[in-house]
Amino acid sequence: MDETIEVIIKRPWQGTVLPVLQILKALAVAGILAVMMAAGFEGFKGGEMGFMVGLAGVGGLVFLLPLLIVMILMIIALFKGRKWAVVVALILSILAFFPVIFTLGIGPEAFFPVCIIWGFTLWLVIACLKNPFYAKKYTPKEISSSIKQ
Repeated sequence: MDETIEVIIKRPWQGTVLPVLQILKALAVAGILAVMMAAGFEGFKGGEMGFMVGLAGVGGLVFLLPLLIVMILMIIALFKGRKWAVVVALILSILAFFPVIFTLGIGPEAFFPVCIIWGFTLWLVIACLKNPFYAKKYTPKEISSSIKQ
């Protein structure tokens, strides 16, 4: 008798909040990129000092555009429930620690909310990594054989 047991693992609520939060972060990155590109374009027209502002705009394009593309791909994969996207979100959250620390230079009114958002994102990622929804997809036969043992 080969009985199969169907196990339905639902997406955790953290797996729904995480991509939404990542969308907000991607919109912030897109806004920063737009401002840097506008300032860079104006800077190249502005002469010698403007040239340095223009180089900062090009630097933003070189760094932030690939980051934005990776974030968009990660968001799509997070909605599909892919584990690699959660790992990428963890890596980006760890790398975001240094910019979070630099917001202390702006002042505590910016530092504390950014720290709370960063910590919440890190907690969401860790909660998603622990959830079986993002684990290896088992066939019903493999699940039933492991239950019989």
